[in-house]
Amino acid sequence: MTTTAIKHDNDPSTEGVEIYEWNLEASETGTAVAVPQFPDMTVQVSGTFAAGTVTIEGSCDPSGAANFTGLNDVSKTAISFTADGIAAILENSYWVRPVASAVTAVKVVLLAHP
Repeated sequence: MTTTAIKHDNDPSTEGVEIYEWNLEASETGTAVAVPQFPDMTVQVSGTFAAGTVTIEGSCDPSGAANFTGLNDVSKTAISFTADGIAAILENSYWVRPVASAVTAVKVVLLAHP
């Protein structure tokens, strides 16, 4: 199942920043958001993980085809959450999406800024 991203309206003082949110359950994949204009992105995950995991994937294919792969944090470690956490995304991919596996209910927030 796919969960649609919610794009938040920003405060005028945060001009240029975009914030996306997904609320995932079970083993859902969030819809990908196009963010090629944002070289600086941070993701935060919170909720009830049970024995589950949330990973962050990206793709450089502008067509949106299913060419997604795991993204890394700034220490070049694959981004994978098994508990609440926050991570800066190293790569500047065209598309970004979260993927949940066996979670109860988690919220994923992507902060993207130029």
